Amino acid sequence: MFGDCITRFSKFGGYDGAKLVKTCSEIFKKYPELYKTSTPRSEIPLVSRWYFEGDWGSDEEECKDDEGPNWRTIIDLRENMGGKPAPYFSRYEYHCIIDNMSTFGKEVALGATCYEHLSEYPKDTNEGQKDSFRISPAPDGAITINGRKFIKCKPL
Repeated sequence: MFGDCITRFSKFGGYDGAKLVKTCSEIFKKYPELYKTSTPRSEIPLVSRWYFEGDWGSDEEECKDDEGPNWRTIIDLRENMGGKPAPYFSRYEYHCIIDNMSTFGKEVALGATCYEHLSEYPKDTNEGQKDSFRISPAPDGAITINGRKFIKCKPL
């Protein structure tokens, strides 16, 4: 599922690197039915784009900065690598292949395996760091990712 369902600190949890990130265990405690209904990567429905797909930033200034380091985030469920589905969640030096997705109401939980560089993405091994992301719609077309607000820089 989301790997080890633990609460841990994330290097992207805050500017000081110490903001606590709530992982899947808390989501599953609140919504236990999700553990049984998570959709694996190969079965994520690809109808029109999901509301959270796109290029996101914390503010207008960050949207103009293509090089980082910053919080700018790209989420694309239609990506392929080597002819196989490889939906991804990507930030500066933190690139994740989405393993599964759960929805509850308008919220989405993504389980992923993350790497410093996508070139580290293994063919069929279990390497990489497990992580999860909770995404919710916010006013004015924005979203929150693990409680942090993002505005859309540009669509995919």
